[in-house]
Amino acid sequence: MVFSCGDSTADLKTGSPTVTVSGTTATFSAAQTGNIGVGDAVVYTSGTAFIVAKTSTTVWTVRSATGGNPTAGTNDTVTSIKHAFASLALALTGFDGAGFLNTVDLVTADIQVDIACYRDSADMTGAQNRTATVITTDATRFVRIYTPYDTAVDCNNNQRHNGIWAAQGFLVSHTASVIQITVIRDILMEGLQVSMDGTNTGATAVILHRNTTGGSVQFRENLVKVRNTSASSNQVGLHANQGSVPMRCANNIFWCVITSGGTITAMSQTETNGSWLNNTVFGATIGLERVSGTMTSTNNLISAATCFNGTQSQSNNASTDATAVGTSPRINQTFTFENSGVGDLRITAADAGAKGFGKDLSAAAYPFSIDVVRTTRTVPWDVGAYQVSVAGGVVHLLDRGTERGLMRGLMRGVVS
Repeated sequence: MVFSCGDSTADLKTGSPTVTVSGTTATFSAAQTGNIGVGDAVVYTSGTAFIVAKTSTTVWTVRSATGGNPTAGTNDTVTSIKHAFASLALALTGFDGAGFLNTVDLVTADIQVDIACYRDSADMTGAQNRTATVITTDATRFVRIYTPYDTAVDCNNNQRHNGIWAAQGFLVSHTASVIQITVIRDILMEGLQVSMDGTNTGATAVILHRNTTGGSVQFRENLVKVRNTSASSNQVGLHANQGSVPMRCANNIFWCVITSGGTITAMSQTETNGSWLNNTVFGATIGLERVSGTMTSTNNLISAATCFNGTQSQSNNASTDATAVGTSPRINQTFTFENSGVGDLRITAADAGAKGFGKDLSAAAYPFSIDVVRTTRTVPWDVGAYQVSVAGGVVHLLDRGTERGLMRGLMRGVVS
């Protein structure tokens, strides 16, 4: 089941259409070309339906709030088409409530919940948390927070970033901790832009903390920016504390900006059984830190004062200092980015520090084969989140069906 969130509460329908709802098909009398897509709520004379797929701008697949067939209607007046929730925070705390799933047990309901995030006119501000009432999940019935991008089958406009910080794609920001989730044990977060800009010491942009048992956590293809503006402030980009739960952090870019002498740790792990794969970090005090738990780090590109800290099982990491160790380390490297000053941390074809030195993880126990912008990686893999495409070559993206199948497989909790 899919529910949407966005910074707009406006009616997003185009014109004054009617709709015929038969089974799970909604056919509109006029093309719906606004910033709509999966998860949005269609209110019509006979009821409310939620979009779960797109066939065209006039034909959409819809479901009831609990995943069944919506109420049928013929040539009904469309009252509105809106995002289901006005913020990610409201979506995280409300998708299990009355008027929506009306259950906290996704396993018994046999439903996977997708929260589709839309950018309308601006970024979404404030804390976006779920810290109360445990959601019962498993490896195939989990919660996915993501940005839809496929304009053929999901949405009218691509909601995802293109690998660089720009006014494109869904962005959530706050002056303190931005996203904190403690009660969903099986969760996938992908394709988000998260920005924390402030002076609060101890603030963390994304906190994934487990106070339930079991589960699997993924954080992938996200852009995280942390800007520390206080000399006495110590901040963190992503902190994972999942007990013995498998946690996978892959293909993310962390852009850290220190303006007044404070510190930033880009990625930090406590207790978790974590795999940290193909991430890029720039500007941090500490790039990747293991406090406790079992940590595997592979193919990470880190430019920081201290790149790797704490005991890790390392392979094919690249660092600007000498802390990349283990198998095939690249130490004391200089990386060539497109434009690090504005957060464009894609390595260029001229890079000699990370390009072509990665380990192929496509056949690992916990496999993947794409980069931060869903480009299919080719051998030799590059270290870091971005795979340089051959000039004049074709960028191959995974189709939605293949990606969804891979996503479900990865959530089964196997860690490479």
